[in-house]
Amino acid sequence: TVNMGNKFRILSRNRDNFRILDTNGKYSYSCFQFQEATFHRYGNLYNLPHENIYSCKEQREIARKMIEDKLYSHWKNCMKKIGVL
Repeated sequence: TVNMGNKFRILSRNRDNFRILDTNGKYSYSCFQFQEATFHRYGNLYNLPHENIYSCKEQREIARKMIEDKLYSHWKNCMKKIGVL
């Protein structure tokens, strides 16, 4: 089993305050490198807290549900880097 959470945290240098300008010209934030629209859309969909995009805890819960639902495409570049795709 691949522990994607740990691998994502490695890519973000394990920093809550990590922010990077993505290839689509939008910022990706924190441990799971969510963009704002995705973070809020899936936080709403899964009825999970999503007030602080820099919160690794909030991101982890949303990402876990998305991964369970096989929504890997939101992390296509990251998944390639960690060897999942």
